[in-house]
Amino acid sequence: MYGAIVWSFVLVSVGSSLDISDGHQIPTGHLQPLGSHKPADVPIDEVNEPPDPVLFWERYVNPGKPVIVRGAIKSSPAYRLWDMDYLKEKYGGLELRLQEKGEVYPIGAKGLGRDTISNFADTYTEKNSAKYVASQLPVPMYKDVHTLSSMQCGSFRDSLVEIDVWMSGGRRSGVLHKDPFNNWNCMIRGTKVWALIDDKYHDLLHPYWRPERMIAGISQIDPKSVDLIKFPNITKVRWSNVTTYPGDCLFIPRSYYHQINSYGDPNIATGVLFSRLVEFNHTDCDETKKLENTPPSETKVTWNWQGHGDLTMGNEDHRFLRNGFLKGAEINGNVTAEHIIEEFKLLFPELPARDIEIETKKAFTMLDKEKKGFLTKDDVTRLDLHSLRQFIVALTPVDLSNTERLEYSYLDPNQIRHMVERLIAKYSKFTEEMLVEEYSKLECGTEDKAREIFRKLGGGRDVVTSTDVVSNLKYAIANWLDVLQSIHSRGVLRADRDAEFTAKRKERLLILRDDIQYRSKREREELLDSLKEENVKTMGVGKPFHNHDNDEL
Repeated sequence: MYGAIVWSFVLVSVGSSLDISDGHQIPTGHLQPLGSHKPADVPIDEVNEPPDPVLFWERYVNPGKPVIVRGAIKSSPAYRLWDMDYLKEKYGGLELRLQEKGEVYPIGAKGLGRDTISNFADTYTEKNSAKYVASQLPVPMYKDVHTLSSMQCGSFRDSLVEIDVWMSGGRRSGVLHKDPFNNWNCMIRGTKVWALIDDKYHDLLHPYWRPERMIAGISQIDPKSVDLIKFPNITKVRWSNVTTYPGDCLFIPRSYYHQINSYGDPNIATGVLFSRLVEFNHTDCDETKKLENTPPSETKVTWNWQGHGDLTMGNEDHRFLRNGFLKGAEINGNVTAEHIIEEFKLLFPELPARDIEIETKKAFTMLDKEKKGFLTKDDVTRLDLHSLRQFIVALTPVDLSNTERLEYSYLDPNQIRHMVERLIAKYSKFTEEMLVEEYSKLECGTEDKAREIFRKLGGGRDVVTSTDVVSNLKYAIANWLDVLQSIHSRGVLRADRDAEFTAKRKERLLILRDDIQYRSKREREELLDSLKEENVKTMGVGKPFHNHDNDEL
């Protein structure tokens, strides 16, 4: 039946819903780009200067409404100076994270998924190049970019989570997705055409399943060719269509779905990610004082990266964690490692309980400086940024795409084992260059990791023999084996198990919140003791960690 629908479709052009012989109807926009199902009819405000912080909160951030500020960053050095020649000369030695395209990560000067700015500038336009930067912006480049005046007072001033950068040769199409943080996306070079969809349509966008604890989300649709027979609910969605040009900034509210088509060579944009604020304190906002755009180097940013080593891109907002602890202290009287452990067992049921207990107790010592064994509400309020960051890093699984160890997760160690065994079987011994040549034939195999394997196999000698392979192969591929083991140890979370534990957590939170306020001290202690015995005591943190999704994939 669907075969008949498809063949009927290709014989005609789609401008409206079409009847076919078996009584079915092809929806308008079927197998066309996202948005072809109906005209964009949700207006987006456009202004010529950044709104003042109070107005920005009331009109856009709080209700979750996008806004474009035309020409917002034309006074920034990045707008005036950033082209590939300038970036190469000024910042060429700094590194950037490369984003995968589909299932494949590009290879840069620093290995799989990592490049220097200089090498990227030289190679991103090469034929068949899949290079695309989706990275934290290195701190030395902060001085060239601007955070808008809208962010310069009240709760906004202390809300910056991270600063990101996107670079490509244009001609890129991203997935339809939503991110956990509020975001100012500012164009430096090229243009971006945006499809924007309110999160209220989440259930109609056919999102991939994700655990309840995760805030970000991705739609299953192919934005270049939306299958409206497989994903029919898209036809019910209203949307917005806007284009950003060099100097423009678009505010994308937290959890607001967006899909981007990028044009222009080069295509460069920056992103200022800030907290999912639920209230706004404007006591230090002086309406008589004119606020100016400011480089992030002059403000506080939670997660920074110097342009070398591991990125912190996608780490949790410490404010979210502090708020969770404050709720826990209010409900339980204080926060202990045991409270956090029980909460994490409900949030991460796929992880071994023993691992949660060991790692959480260790991380809690970073917060409990006085070694009291608990944190009061005042203690939580006084926690410094450094301690909260330490806690988050200690309990957040490492995203290997943020590291130079990505290749260890990308190649199966058995592939490497078989490659080495084939070389020995064929030649009885091999040189370093022979191994480099064979390893580079593996998908995403880099020269650097091939030489690492050879050094460990041969122990510094010029030739690897069969005896070396027998003695040292496991040692040579230990990094690949370790990553594989860590991935397997995390377990797999199924949708039914996630729903079960989410329901348990919500049920116990309701019991605590509803009962705790009116019970006597004795009744309160008895209630908490009974809940502790059932292993369901919680501290009130909603979703402490998330995966960070990039704007173009």
